[in-house]
Amino acid sequence: MQATADLKSQVRAVEVSGLQQYSLEIGSADIGLLERYAELIPSGTGIFLNVMSGERLEDRVRACARISTLGFVPVPHIAATRLGSEDELAGSLRHLMAGGFARDFLVVSGDAKPIGPYGDSVELVDWIVANGVPVRRLGVTGYPDGHPYRSGQELADSLSSKLERIATSAITPFVVLQFSFDAAAIVQWCRDFHAIHPDVMVCCGVPGPAKLTTLIRFAQRCGVRSSLARLLSSPLSGGLKMVQRVPPTEQVRAIAGYRQAVNPNVAAHFFSFGGLQATLDFIGQQDYRSIRSGATQ
Repeated sequence: MQATADLKSQVRAVEVSGLQQYSLEIGSADIGLLERYAELIPSGTGIFLNVMSGERLEDRVRACARISTLGFVPVPHIAATRLGSEDELAGSLRHLMAGGFARDFLVVSGDAKPIGPYGDSVELVDWIVANGVPVRRLGVTGYPDGHPYRSGQELADSLSSKLERIATSAITPFVVLQFSFDAAAIVQWCRDFHAIHPDVMVCCGVPGPAKLTTLIRFAQRCGVRSSLARLLSSPLSGGLKMVQRVPPTEQVRAIAGYRQAVNPNVAAHFFSFGGLQATLDFIGQQDYRSIRSGATQ
């Protein structure tokens, strides 16, 4: 019990730290874990609900309701390529928003062949704005490591198009970055983006502590190749380190430094590949007071 109380105290300290905000990404199957560790997470934290193969809409609806009643902000993903029709898109949004639980969403293209009319998240943004869906905040994606199938110019054009479309509505935009192992790449992406959009929040994706083998598997699946090469070239990748958890210390310190020295509109977005408890334990163990005065990269 004492260990739990100490961890709770450490995690609560994040609220007055250099990283005053962070968010977590889970699947609907992880709601039990979220309930178990809810007291360790600051009230109002954004809990992103990703799209899992084979899950039902009612599972996602129940998950959003539970996230909300636990005192957090549910942010369900909407994946373009997994929507079979316009009716399915409309129905998904209607059911997820029922009861006022979900009002913030992240639109993604998806990592599968389209099963319906939508092949890109740009089309989802257009539909939501054109139909006046009462979304409060709408997230779009960014890629500090680039994308395996799209050029840098295509990514930039797509992001600009989505932000311009959202700007015609009353919806507040934000950006979620794909996770990266390269702190410098994260900071440079934020610098370039905020030079044009200084008031838009960027949630910088970082992997929670996980075994190197686990990180390699997710990096290959998600197309995070350039910073994976950087990770594999580090001393951490040798010998027994392959089965030990690799923490995202460098990335988190860079994000905190950028927030303090350049622009406050950034936050860490944790992908809990190594488990929710390991991620919360990492957050609680950071000495954020020392980060606050650190220089950004």
